Amino acid sequence: MKDIKKYTNWNSFKGEFWLVLFCMGYLGIGYGQVAVDAYPIQGMRCPDWTVHNIQNYQKSELSLQDSDGKWRVLFFWTAGCRSAVKQLASLYEVATELKTESDVEVLLISKERPKERHVDSIYQQTYGYSVPSAFDSELTEKFGISIFPYAVVVDPSGTIAGIGDQIDLEQIQAFVSGKNPTLRKAYNKAERATMMQIKDTDTWLESIGTDAIYQSVLKEFHYEVIPYGLLKAQRYQERNELFVSCADVLDLYMVAYGPQEYMTVQYQENYQNWWKRPIIEEGVDTTDLGWEYTIAPTLYAYDVRIPNRKVSLDELQMYMQQDLKRYFGYEVQVEERMMPYWSLQVTEEGKALLATKGKATFGNSDGYTYFQIINKPISELADFLGSMEYRDPPVIDETGLTTNIDLKVEAILMDHQQLNTALAEYGLSLVLREKPMNVIVISPPES
Repeated sequence: MKDIKKYTNWNSFKGEFWLVLFCMGYLGIGYGQVAVDAYPIQGMRCPDWTVHNIQNYQKSELSLQDSDGKWRVLFFWTAGCRSAVKQLASLYEVATELKTESDVEVLLISKERPKERHVDSIYQQTYGYSVPSAFDSELTEKFGISIFPYAVVVDPSGTIAGIGDQIDLEQIQAFVSGKNPTLRKAYNKAERATMMQIKDTDTWLESIGTDAIYQSVLKEFHYEVIPYGLLKAQRYQERNELFVSCADVLDLYMVAYGPQEYMTVQYQENYQNWWKRPIIEEGVDTTDLGWEYTIAPTLYAYDVRIPNRKVSLDELQMYMQQDLKRYFGYEVQVEERMMPYWSLQVTEEGKALLATKGKATFGNSDGYTYFQIINKPISELADFLGSMEYRDPPVIDETGLTTNIDLKVEAILMDHQQLNTALAEYGLSLVLREKPMNVIVISPPES
């Protein structure tokens, strides 16, 4: 029976769970001296602002006073956050479509840095966009924005109609038509500063006592940390404990029924053989299951502890499964099903094109517009592609190449069509296939 010391922090993932922390670390976040009353607050008049260095606009500066009777969506992003860039890509199209409407504008804002300018330039040139983009570190700091993406919707009177960490065309049009759509919560620096990092579970469970021979607790999680992107699942070996926090319902089931190591490219056995999210059968109420289904699901923390007896992680998972059954009632099982995956393939001509010239090993990528390796195995390409989208089907190397390669791909890497076109220059392709995988299946409770 396999055992591990602990589930380490899931925010080390290259996928969705690392995004928030990486965005913060990339920016070197501090709390600075900017006045908190300068931060945007929904329902209040927007603090005075002037954005500089605007491209693709009739002038290089724009301020709150230049409302011109228009709605404005200020979308703050950073190249240090894949989630922000993914949404940025969709907002180029939204902003282009809204150009035909005279009463609303979308302005894309990032800090003044070469990487942001590069990503914006490549995206706009590749797709033929001409969307207003500003590079203004001062406004990002003034608004106290430390976690990206961050959207501020300002109505024609200068009042903030909405703040969220994501926004789409339908929501923008709803604001303009006088409705009040709900945006998913976004956090400024002041709000972030009030949040506590996850404490040791002895503190978290101190009200229960320490003399129990078996104890488990499921409670609602009230934003002790940022309420998304920071799922933690830890096992404390010395006290036979499994602790999970900041988890939506689907996260709980992943921990209870999933493999004992990550399903990321670093753990190929799990990555290739486990589907990354539970499948929801017909008849299950999805209202509060997780982020895929609702803007703000209930989050939970769970702890199971057996202090006086040595137990394996399998046994702790079994106890967790029983507790989830008692509270939520769902029927859950792990099934083997045929699921999609991306097969990385190569032609015979491609093998010759890829053959390394034998130079010193090298690898580099900005994560969005290019990827290069010299004298490295093709598994590095497969792993990189697999880390691009945590929720996507896995990428499995089926080229059969055993020698090192040289390769440089220049494309919008999150655009499958563009990516495949660039890979084709080396005789490579991503082909969607199916293979048996372990799947956590959630069915309605028994009547």
